[in-house]
Amino acid sequence: MVEWKPITIKFVLNMEKELGWYKESIDRFFCRDCFQAEKIEKEGYQPIVREDAEKDIFTCDKCGKVFPEGEQGFAGSEGVSPQAMGGDIEAAKRIKPEIRSWLILLAIVLVAIPLMYLYSLIDFISIFTDGTWKLITDTDSIYYAPGRGGHIIFEIIGQIVALFASFYLLFIFFKKSKRFPKFFIIYMVFCLIYNIIDFVAGWVILDGAVDSTYLRNSIISSCIWIPCMIKSKLVKGTFIN
Repeated sequence: MVEWKPITIKFVLNMEKELGWYKESIDRFFCRDCFQAEKIEKEGYQPIVREDAEKDIFTCDKCGKVFPEGEQGFAGSEGVSPQAMGGDIEAAKRIKPEIRSWLILLAIVLVAIPLMYLYSLIDFISIFTDGTWKLITDTDSIYYAPGRGGHIIFEIIGQIVALFASFYLLFIFFKKSKRFPKFFIIYMVFCLIYNIIDFVAGWVILDGAVDSTYLRNSIISSCIWIPCMIKSKLVKGTFIN
């Protein structure tokens, strides 16, 4: 019994420091009291201490308590935290997070993206209808460039994939889905890689006569939006469904 006493005291002291427990793989957080009361499989949960709450907002999926205290938080997929509603849990459940602040700008961008892809793909159709395709793929033509036909097909396929991805992004954005931030990052990385390959291929095939605007815009957009998706508390509090 004497050997176990120091360990027991140490465990109790640690429990006092913990605000709750978080499991990253399923994105669930329980405050200390709810974690002890809930009949759940506790394997994989990591303790969240006060220092962690200073870097991020954690909201208990059970009672809606928000850490750090006083922050505007959201009770999992239930809506605004009860603390923000004076302790009224039912009222908190009925209120849903809104698209606000700089997310309004992102919404405008997401609406414009598929329209731009549609315009570009329609423009590609003219290549096959006005004789341009024959000019650039006919080895006897003065406009022939080895690999140019394959390069155009690559651009069309890439833009079709990006078009469908942008429609899906738009859907989960307005649904405020938890999947949005992660899928948006994947989309941005895909566009960046696509534009790098497109630029390099065009540079080689056309002997450097290629516009770098799309690549430059893709790099700038990735540098702005990806960190926002990772670090923003507004993103974490909005995309909860």
